[in-house]
Amino acid sequence: MTDDLLRLRRRANYSFLAPSAPALRRRFLQRMADYVQAAEPRSLAGLAAGAPSAPGTERHQQIPQWLFAFDAMTWASFRALTLLAAHPDAVPRARFAPKLWLRERTEEDWPLVPFSAGPGTCPGRDVVLLAGSVLLAVLVERSGWRLVRGPAAGDRPMPGTLDPFRLCFQPRYH
Repeated sequence: MTDDLLRLRRRANYSFLAPSAPALRRRFLQRMADYVQAAEPRSLAGLAAGAPSAPGTERHQQIPQWLFAFDAMTWASFRALTLLAAHPDAVPRARFAPKLWLRERTEEDWPLVPFSAGPGTCPGRDVVLLAGSVLLAVLVERSGWRLVRGPAAGDRPMPGTLDPFRLCFQPRYH
């Protein structure tokens, strides 16, 4: 199933330039449906299987959206960790008052809308934000972080196109 997902994602990168692969998509979705049907009742897939939905809704087809949304979570989590590493004085505030990190998005944030907005908002947004929040909470609670390789810390704004693959962190234990 993961190999099929990878193949479908690679094809999606080419949008309309790549020929469609309906057999591959059907096979993937059938495997996903089988997985959801056999899921443990209290697992995320099991909860999806039992969630109320409108007639004609294919609940298992939401799960690939969640999986895609984890890409955005990765980027957003690296951005947050980079900011905390660049501003260690903010780490204590991020530990008891995480709401300080929440604010309304503005037009200046346009490259930082990882889950889209409006009617096209990603259906995996809430699941992924919860998972990302838990990940960052654990990382911040156990240690501070020092940015060893990445954008210059300090007064310069973080680039809108931050490449998380070029970042390197070291723990700074408290």
